[in-house]
Amino acid sequence: MKFSPNSGIVLEVTDIYGTVVRFEKKNYDKHKQYHPELRQKQFCPGQIAMALEKPTFVIKGNNPDTLCYYLELFRIRDIIKYAKVVVREADRLDKSDPHCIIKTAFKTDHVQELSYGFKPMHYN
Repeated sequence: MKFSPNSGIVLEVTDIYGTVVRFEKKNYDKHKQYHPELRQKQFCPGQIAMALEKPTFVIKGNNPDTLCYYLELFRIRDIIKYAKVVVREADRLDKSDPHCIIKTAFKTDHVQELSYGFKPMHYN
């Protein structure tokens, strides 16, 4: 895992599928105002990298060509808190530079994609 907040890439990590995933600084800067957890080092890069490398599960995203990686952070009775990382996969199979891009990342207490009828594709 690489974490370089002062370069053009904030985070670069290899995901559970063996693909390099990048969080571009421009996109990070755009989303940190909406998701303050992005400013916390425990969350970014720590929990984001863990969600990509060893997710609790992965599920198809609502937008085409996206996957959502969920990492269970804690569970108290019926309350579960996840780190969610939304990844654009459009360039996963690019022969010259196979990679994915993080669209956003945040903490959540529900799995929105289940309401669309999507089923988790990968469990850890």
